[in-house]
Amino acid sequence: MKRTAGFAVAGLVLALALSLASAHPDGARPEGVAADAWIPLTAEAGFVVTGANSQLTRLGAQPTVTGYLMARRKGKWVRLEPEAAGHVMPAR
Repeated sequence: MKRTAGFAVAGLVLALALSLASAHPDGARPEGVAADAWIPLTAEAGFVVTGANSQLTRLGAQPTVTGYLMARRKGKWVRLEPEAAGHVMPAR
């Protein structure tokens, strides 16, 4: 069950990234990132594809990719790292 949920989340993230990339096709990418590895999300953020899991595709699962998010802060691209622990945010 957890495995299926993981695949569903990965598929949703990929679908979101691809749909946003088509909405912002001309986003500048960070230096050193190949054009075929860059999925721009906005002019200030994007997803870098680092690999694909072809073994799962052979088993009939949806194709998945691995990678990381990047954002532009103060004119420089930075890699976004998720925090290890979750935080509760107060409602506004």
